[in-house]
Amino acid sequence: MIALIVRREFTEWWREGRLRWLAAGCVVLLLSMALLGWQATLVDVQARHAAIEGEHDNFLAQGAKNPHAAAHFGQYAFRPVLLPSAVDPGVGPWMGSMIWMEAHRRNLAEFRAAEEGAGYGASAMLSVSWVLQYVVPLLVIIIGFAAIAGERERGTLSLLLAQGVPLHKLAIGKAAALTAAMLLLLVPLILAILALYGLSPTELNTHDAASRLLWMGLAYALYVIGFAALVLCVSLLASTARLALLALLVLWVVMVVLVPRLATDAAAARHPLPAATSFWAAIKRGEGTEVSSEIPEVRAARLREALAAELLTRYGVTRVEELPVNFTAVYLQRLEEADAPIFDRAYGQLWAAQESQRSLRALFGVLSPTIVLREVSMALAGSDPFALWHFSQAAEAHRRKLVEALNGTQARDGAGRAFYVAPAETWAQMPTLSYTPPDVAEILARHRGDWLLLWLWALLPCAAAVVLAKRVGRGR
Repeated sequence: MIALIVRREFTEWWREGRLRWLAAGCVVLLLSMALLGWQATLVDVQARHAAIEGEHDNFLAQGAKNPHAAAHFGQYAFRPVLLPSAVDPGVGPWMGSMIWMEAHRRNLAEFRAAEEGAGYGASAMLSVSWVLQYVVPLLVIIIGFAAIAGERERGTLSLLLAQGVPLHKLAIGKAAALTAAMLLLLVPLILAILALYGLSPTELNTHDAASRLLWMGLAYALYVIGFAALVLCVSLLASTARLALLALLVLWVVMVVLVPRLATDAAAARHPLPAATSFWAAIKRGEGTEVSSEIPEVRAARLREALAAELLTRYGVTRVEELPVNFTAVYLQRLEEADAPIFDRAYGQLWAAQESQRSLRALFGVLSPTIVLREVSMALAGSDPFALWHFSQAAEAHRRKLVEALNGTQARDGAGRAFYVAPAETWAQMPTLSYTPPDVAEILARHRGDWLLLWLWALLPCAAAVVLAKRVGRGR
């Protein structure tokens, strides 16, 4: 019986020309966004690889110079671009794409694509994820608002019930048809993504790209199923199709548009992020302990004296010139080590504020599945703030390792020299940054609560629709 109901629904939708055009338009929009997103991602990946090679060549081509000067010469670390970001660019265009690594300073990510022109920012907004999160639920409403209410208004619902069709089976059949219709709309998109995935160059198909896309597909499927069940619940309760449509449009505006915006604004107001000037001022203050590389000369002199006394005692000599290590290099490394806790504290507080914002948004996720889906989708696409934080931590660890290696080279090879110049081949012996984004298991574990809400969003409306259908059926 349910199969017959599903077939009947598909037949009626196919006869309705307006629905065919709406569905076709949605498919074309999704395919266009998929192609544009893939092209933009491919360009970003190619540009990143070229920049990495150029930056590495620049570092190797410094020639003979002082190792600490090479540490100040610095390097850029480039944030990786993952293939799933073609589906969901998330906040990627608003996150910095590279981090400048230099001695005595931990820098914020810079070169945000959204700041390079309004065109890029607009294209980032129009993505596959945007269509799936905003347009597809609206399409579900337009197709399914009259599922039961329309039958009731036309008088055919009584005829169906009189013929022995249980209302709950009718509701299940209509819900199954609506869900299947929406998922079928995604088939061309899935095929297109698979084709683009197969055509993507090797450097793009990395970091569990296939697994990330599969989990993203599951998240969006749960999202669509929940909306289909919600549409059926409202259609069961509404006395007319017009009333059902009005109620569903109000729900769409509230859940998909207003609550996410309210959640974002509330999170930003409750846990504001510091302005760049305030952030750097706090780092220089160091909560009472200024960054060592920027302390006044008197305090710097005291630090040098204390270190000199320590080293003279350790090596049993009377003059700095007699030390078996280059004193200047050891002093510079001591500055680095003194600065590290201050940077860690300042950046840790910055990340804590971002996490507090995410936690507050999660509370609003009870009212809006769009918030929950957005968090999961961005995380799997590698385009959420955590992706940048994870990368920035790796970049900072490499910066410290590189500076320590350069200072160590000067300390070892420059012993007894007032100024040491390292040969050009020294730079090839320095460590290089090798970064791996968090794997899928870590992302899924981090978003356990979001996944629970997504499953509840998909299952509770389905259960509610069955209960409502039985109650309405008994009440007739």
